[in-house]
Amino acid sequence: MVVNSSIHALAYQSEVNLKQALEAEESSRNAHAELNLARNEINQLKNDAQAKKELLTLLMSKKKELEERETALKREVENLEAHVKERTELLLQAMEEAKVKAVEEYKSSVELQERPVKAGTTGYHKGFKLSRWLT
Repeated sequence: MVVNSSIHALAYQSEVNLKQALEAEESSRNAHAELNLARNEINQLKNDAQAKKELLTLLMSKKKELEERETALKREVENLEAHVKERTELLLQAMEEAKVKAVEEYKSSVELQERPVKAGTTGYHKGFKLSRWLT
């Protein structure tokens, strides 16, 4: 009987050990699965971080290009404003010279010399007609 009890105890102990081993194996599988998920998530985060870093680098280079372009455009605007100012001054000077020349030509023209005579004659005739109406 003692032998039977010992065999039975050993069989029971082996079943308990087998259950514990199976539970440990299942727990190990779950832990490995969680570890693999964590590794995949870490890799995904690394890839995302790398992509964001590349995007940031690209954006920074674009920003630098835009700043350089802005500086060039500001210089071009300044040059154009100076050019416009210079041309405006030349135009105003030419207009003043043309004005002076036109006045001189008009003063020396025959039309200016005939105008007072014509204006006087016309005024005399109109005055004469007006005086006839008034009387």
